[in-house]
Amino acid sequence: MRGKAFLREVKRSEGGQAFILVMLVLAVVAILGSATLTLTASHRQTAAKQRDRLQAYYAADAGIERALAIIKRNPTNFWSEFPLKGISYAGEGGRIESVTVERIPGGPGTVVKITSVGKFNNARKVIVAKVRIYRSKSPAELLKGISILPKERDSDINLSKDISIIGSQDPRPVIYINGNLNLGGKSEIKNFDIYVSGEITIDKDAELINCQTTENYEAIPFFPELNVKWYEERATTFPSNNSKEGKGKKDEDIAEYKGIYFVKGNVEISGTYSGQAVIVATGKIDVPDDLKAYNPNEDLLVLISLGGQVNIDKRGSDSTVDALIISDGILSCKNKVVINGGILVRQIEYVNKLTINCNPALVERHSGLMELAFGGSGGGSTRIEIESWSER
Repeated sequence: MRGKAFLREVKRSEGGQAFILVMLVLAVVAILGSATLTLTASHRQTAAKQRDRLQAYYAADAGIERALAIIKRNPTNFWSEFPLKGISYAGEGGRIESVTVERIPGGPGTVVKITSVGKFNNARKVIVAKVRIYRSKSPAELLKGISILPKERDSDINLSKDISIIGSQDPRPVIYINGNLNLGGKSEIKNFDIYVSGEITIDKDAELINCQTTENYEAIPFFPELNVKWYEERATTFPSNNSKEGKGKKDEDIAEYKGIYFVKGNVEISGTYSGQAVIVATGKIDVPDDLKAYNPNEDLLVLISLGGQVNIDKRGSDSTVDALIISDGILSCKNKVVINGGILVRQIEYVNKLTINCNPALVERHSGLMELAFGGSGGGSTRIEIESWSER
């Protein structure tokens, strides 16, 4: 009997141990399951937060891109469109909370700090970008003064002989030089804002009078691309009262001009004229005598040499030219020359005394003529450079 009782006690003891073992296993499984659920939930929560942070970053980035698009579209008056607030982004839970623009001192160009705040659910990201805006002048703006724009930025513009460049005081014209300006001899420049990509050197006998100068200016405009097809499609023939392209039969004749005149080859033009017109030559343009506006307040010619040379050469006496001159090359002046108008060229060469009188109002009064002269070249362009980009 004792043996059977002992056997029952042993079996009862083994059964208890198995039960305890099963309970321990179940407890471990429960703990592991709970830990797995906790880790899974934590992972999901972390992933959701990470997703929200990423979406918030994308929203802030989108705010920067919107700001850049606004500046590109309206580079002269974009301030009025900021701040931006509460723009929906990526559907439910996402938005561009705000975009602000702040001006930072320091040229060239316009420097601004763009701060964009993006939100997605509870996540919030801030991106700050420092941007430099270069606004190139429209081609017409370049004719309001003197623009000497060789292709190489290290070119030397030597105005070392007797030259007088006189600007009106109101409005005040501008000189753009792509290179170094060397002013010598008995030369003078009066009433101009002068911008050069290099440096300005002035000899002792030369002088700047009532001028503001800016050296190492990086935003010098480019020489505009002139659209030959634009002129060809809109051109008319020269007036029948001219014996040559643009030259009157007699000195007392007044040649009447209107619109665009396009010549494949060279043009010779002089005399007294009336009207408003653009004269374009694929070759050179020669002005062998005076070229005078009958009514300087109303009449105006724009001379454009695509061939790269405009020559003013009245042999044996002084020459007066009332015109705006564009040459994709050289403006060459011989003997004593007076030019009343603006100049846009690659280079200037002159032999004797050269006087250039500039008044921006002359261009401003003839906006329709400027459209004819540059309509195929478009207006000014905007270039935006991102100098820094940081996340907060």
